[in-house]
Amino acid sequence: SPEAAFTTPPKAPKRTPDSFDSQEHRNAFAYVMVVKNATSHDTYRAFLEALHTYQKNGREDLAGLVRRVADLFRDHADLLRDFEHFLPFDEEDRDGAAKEALRGAVAAAEESAVGRSGKKKR
Repeated sequence: SPEAAFTTPPKAPKRTPDSFDSQEHRNAFAYVMVVKNATSHDTYRAFLEALHTYQKNGREDLAGLVRRVADLFRDHADLLRDFEHFLPFDEEDRDGAAKEALRGAVAAAEESAVGRSGKKKR
């Protein structure tokens, strides 16, 4: 009957590992918020654009994404270190170039921090 259609609650959507409620997505969102708060508006927008371009291009150039983000975060070793947790090295970095580029960028940012403050930044 037409009345039954209004009294039956809709079924909740099934939760999947890819749902936005996953811990992985919550962690990624939290990281993006840290980036937003730790960088300038222009740097934050460029970071989001880099991620968008990487996704739009079929996730083909992980090393290119790492180089772009390393340049944006060259004064933020902590952001670079944390960025590693979100990268699909196992699936998309068979030759290790992206991981090596990120580790080099972290080391350079740490060296830069030492030069600016006289002590190592953690």
